Amino acid sequence: MEEIRFIRDHKAIRIATESTRRKILSLLRVRGMVVSQLAELLEKDQSTVYRHVEKLQEAGLIVPSGERKTHHIPERIYTRTARIFLIAPDTSTTIDEVELSRFYGREEVTRMLRVLKSLGYLDELTPDLVQEARDLLLYIDNSIREELERVTLEEEMELHTIWRLEMLLLLVKARRDEVFEGKLNDFLDRLRSYSPTS
Repeated sequence: MEEIRFIRDHKAIRIATESTRRKILSLLRVRGMVVSQLAELLEKDQSTVYRHVEKLQEAGLIVPSGERKTHHIPERIYTRTARIFLIAPDTSTTIDEVELSRFYGREEVTRMLRVLKSLGYLDELTPDLVQEARDLLLYIDNSIREELERVTLEEEMELHTIWRLEMLLLLVKARRDEVFEGKLNDFLDRLRSYSPTS
């Protein structure tokens, strides 16, 4: 999965911006899913969801990434081709995609750090801290994603359960993986303890 992918083709933009397909892309941001799972979460019949999945696949926004069997019936697992999709329809203008990706990533992390600062966990917001946080979050995303890709989830799980699983994986890796623990501790050392003034 790429970090950021630009959508320039007008047909792909129409496909990506249709409301049901946007919801499918949103659900697949957490982990790969089969059509029956998507249909259940979207409360739509499987044939309708399958048609939307085919369109997303044709546009290069999702890909089959594996297979799982339900009652001995194989189903394809679909995943996104990028964590973030940015729409850039004006092909007449040259866009430095690498620089725009970096800018978007920095802005996303800056917003998160502003929230930490407003909660009292952070004294000062600096460009170095933004870069350090961005590097750490990319490292965490890749590490957790690698772990989740190693297993096939046999049981149906709600999205909030999957998010909790990711949090547990993060905690386990922080305890067992020295490199992971070091990166996490180095960043956390830059944050001060929250002590509410009430």
